[in-house]
Amino acid sequence: MKILSRVLFVAIAAGWVFGAPVTAQIKNPIQAAKDAFKKAREEEEAKRSQRPPRPQPPTPAPASPAAPGATTAAAGTASAECCSPEALSKLAASVGFIDIVGVKLGMTVEQAVAALKASNPKLVIDIHDGELTAGGKPYRRPRLILAHLPAGGRNPVLWGNLDGSHEAIGVQLTAPPGPLVVEIVARYVGFPNASPVAAGTLLEAHRTKYGQESIDESGQALGWIYDLTGKLLRNPTQAQTSCIQRPPIGEIRGGDGNNEPGKAFLGLEWIKSDEYRAKCVSYVVARAEIQHQSLTQLEGAFWTTIQSPGLMHNSLALMAAFVKQANENAIKQQEDAGAKRAAPKL
Repeated sequence: MKILSRVLFVAIAAGWVFGAPVTAQIKNPIQAAKDAFKKAREEEEAKRSQRPPRPQPPTPAPASPAAPGATTAAAGTASAECCSPEALSKLAASVGFIDIVGVKLGMTVEQAVAALKASNPKLVIDIHDGELTAGGKPYRRPRLILAHLPAGGRNPVLWGNLDGSHEAIGVQLTAPPGPLVVEIVARYVGFPNASPVAAGTLLEAHRTKYGQESIDESGQALGWIYDLTGKLLRNPTQAQTSCIQRPPIGEIRGGDGNNEPGKAFLGLEWIKSDEYRAKCVSYVVARAEIQHQSLTQLEGAFWTTIQSPGLMHNSLALMAAFVKQANENAIKQQEDAGAKRAAPKL
């Protein structure tokens, strides 16, 4: 099973894509994993023949793959303490103490859409799916909510108005098969060309909402970091400071046909959990990108983001375990079926 786990890691890393299933990237992922497993097993058996055998623990019977949204924990790297659907739901319930225009971390899709509509009835709200392939089967479910003002010109994918004003909000949702909740919210606001706003005014508005910043990044951005009780950390350690990053949510301001309604959004992160989120799972982070070398300087735009590294990391770990188990089960089913077929007449 250790060999199989290593071989299937490639299939796991390629399992969560947008707009195209894994089968569009490799011709037959199950057959490729099966061939690689067979080769690795032959190499391992050759090595064993050169040393005394040692007892091996019994291999548990493979479980049936769960469908996205299932309520049971996936096998593999997702432990009950970290990454079961129940644990993710519990985490989602604890991170909703900050928001952007009423959209809180941990909200359901329905709650997030209602909050967006309440913040500005003029917003156009599009929901984009992501696609997961596991065990050779594709699954689709919402991955991003894009809210934006109607296009101000003739080109429907250019959402900004002719006077330079702009507003777009991206809400990234957790990966399957766990609960579908908000893990990142990002907002971009552009002011009319003739009506910029003083940097000091923007800073004060953010401090009123999120508290005194945990860090000030050399007049370029402000950052806030909270523990899971909602306590603001005013003097973060170097490791905690490293958690205050702008999350990789892709382009939300329009201008790319990939963000048109009905299309899968191509700009979102889908790779396996990384070291950054693994170290930051116990925190909630906010960030405001505002140029403020001088409080009186006039700003034409700003970004604000909030994120739960824990929801991002743990939902991807659960997804990886789900894909791994589904791929292992598919290989086992193919092998069992092949073993039952009769040889041709010789």
